[in-house]
Amino acid sequence: MEEIALKVPGKICGRKMSVSQMEPMIPAENRELADLAADLIGKASGLAARLSPALRQSIGDLVRSVNCYYSNLIENHNTTQR
Repeated sequence: MEEIALKVPGKICGRKMSVSQMEPMIPAENRELADLAADLIGKASGLAARLSPALRQSIGDLVRSVNCYYSNLIENHNTTQR
């Protein structure tokens, strides 16, 4: 059983948690959720097909930057917006 040490910024935390306590990391099969995901993928593809390649690239760059910024905030890394 693999264990990880919990790290809480600004606090000393000696508690350990088994990785299995975080499972399931994949949601149970859900047909409604799968249908919604397929619908979203289809709509996103339809939108992308109507955009110019330059605009698609710009939107992709922006989304990656925003995702990185908020991922770092969630992980409690000091970060700034560009």
